[in-house]
Amino acid sequence: MLMGVVDTRILGYGVSEGSADFGGASTGRAIGFTFMVFAMGIAGACDTLAAQAIGAGEEAVAWNAFETTLRTALVWVLPCAIVAVSITFVLPHVGVEAEIARHAQRFTLGQVPSMFFIVGFSATKGYLQARHRTSVLIASALLANVINVPVCMLLVRGDAALASLGLPSMGVPAMGSLGAGVALSVASFVQFLVVYVYARSIAPTHRVSTFDPAKVMRLGLPIGLHLVAEYSAFSFVTILAARCGRAEVGAHQVAIILASFTYMGALGIGGATAARVGRAIGAGVSPRMPGLLGIGLGAVFMGACAAVFALFPSSLAIMLTPDKTVLPIAVKLLYIAACFQLFDGVSVVTSSALRGTGDTRVPLVANLIAYWCLAIPIGFTLGVVMKMGAIGLWLGLTVGLVTVAFALFGRFWRRSGTLIARV
Repeated sequence: MLMGVVDTRILGYGVSEGSADFGGASTGRAIGFTFMVFAMGIAGACDTLAAQAIGAGEEAVAWNAFETTLRTALVWVLPCAIVAVSITFVLPHVGVEAEIARHAQRFTLGQVPSMFFIVGFSATKGYLQARHRTSVLIASALLANVINVPVCMLLVRGDAALASLGLPSMGVPAMGSLGAGVALSVASFVQFLVVYVYARSIAPTHRVSTFDPAKVMRLGLPIGLHLVAEYSAFSFVTILAARCGRAEVGAHQVAIILASFTYMGALGIGGATAARVGRAIGAGVSPRMPGLLGIGLGAVFMGACAAVFALFPSSLAIMLTPDKTVLPIAVKLLYIAACFQLFDGVSVVTSSALRGTGDTRVPLVANLIAYWCLAIPIGFTLGVVMKMGAIGLWLGLTVGLVTVAFALFGRFWRRSGTLIARV
């Protein structure tokens, strides 16, 4: 997320076509991520397979499951990237300004290699979580961000970046949005390389026969579709907010950025929960206690975030924009976000707990119903038809988040009541 913030900042300042680069890169990033999460979902199968194998004391099986998951997930990146790039060429035909569409194409093309590296990182992360080796994930992220800043500045601004630092010219052209996409790919490669080399260094010397890719797909396909259903719903809400006006979509962006940062904390707790639930199943014991512990921690963390949103909405919003037309709406959206933070935390951690058990289809169905049968229709009715704007859209999202939280928690409680067989 921080790499995206850096890219946005560099594109927003000091570029000759600042607004077009900025809007185009943001659009390209959203399109690329929406389709990349499908392959990331396939990589998520490693969370279950590796953790359960480690719990059973089968380190060689865990490593083989990781390698098979990695190869299977990477195969899906290319079609996802092709679809993402193709959509950018359709943008001018659906009302997007031609110059913004051109920069979206350039950024998306530049970020295509990063899709492979990010998906590879996701699979490797699942294996390292199962092994309880997570410090290297932080180190790789820090290193990637350190590299991203100078590379992005150089590729986006060219020799002008060197001149601003008093350095001699190197003949580097200013590539704008394309340069930002390429910089993301470079930083993502470094991040993946660090964790993959480390994972190989701790791999067991004894290897087992080839793992079944079909098992990876049975687990990973519902995860990928689940992620697409969830992220596409939020992307669709963004489009609806844009239809409601510039102030509405600006407030939506402010609130969604802040909510996304808190979501990352719950996502981290969810990863740990998936690993501990999987290890419990592999060891032949009930996963209920590690699952409930993770869900409780997620609820406490998001409850604290909700308190911050409710107590300091104006201070948070003004950190991101001084626009007086945006701020009042953003503050109201943060109050709504404070209401759904707890449910958001419960849903993401419980979904991860279910993933640890090998149950990936119920979260898919629950998210499809909650978002596309409830949240989107209710949000559209309130926000667009009844002209409540972004506030109505976010009330619809709240209904979806509350619904999926209760549905998934009920599923985990019932499923964890007895011993669960390994997948």
